[in-house]
Amino acid sequence: MEYLLLGKIIKPHGLKGEVKIFSHTDFASTRYKKDHVVFYLHNKEYKPLTVNSFFKYNLFDVVSFKEYPTIESVKELLGKEIFIKKEDASLPKNYYHYSSLIGCNVIENNKVIGKVIEVIDFPANFVIRCSNGKKKFDIPFVDEFILNVDINKKEIKVKLIEGIL
Repeated sequence: MEYLLLGKIIKPHGLKGEVKIFSHTDFASTRYKKDHVVFYLHNKEYKPLTVNSFFKYNLFDVVSFKEYPTIESVKELLGKEIFIKKEDASLPKNYYHYSSLIGCNVIENNKVIGKVIEVIDFPANFVIRCSNGKKKFDIPFVDEFILNVDINKKEIKVKLIEGIL
């Protein structure tokens, strides 16, 4: 089973077992709906957590879990990463999970110029970090550069400007 990272628990928020999560998802309100199950990694095992409540607070997601109703009980969750099963993480059209982009061949003018090795979330936009075996290069994941993404074929067709390679 494959899991996707939603965020990392930073610290408690209030006295009712709520925690602040530094989010890695653009769909927090969907992922943290009441009664949805998410997971945290403990001793190499994914443990379930049932969402009790969710709201946004500044840059953080604030979530409470039914299994941890007090500020004292959430202490063991601090620093833990929160995951969702990939099969439960549906996305709108033209959105992709980071893990689906990694390993894709990057193609320009019908020639493979590299492979995606990492996806980086910058404030302005996402960037795919690629490698051609000799060097690494970054391509902004925006319409001006990304012509087509075919996850099934593991291909990303691009149109680059001078200086990227």
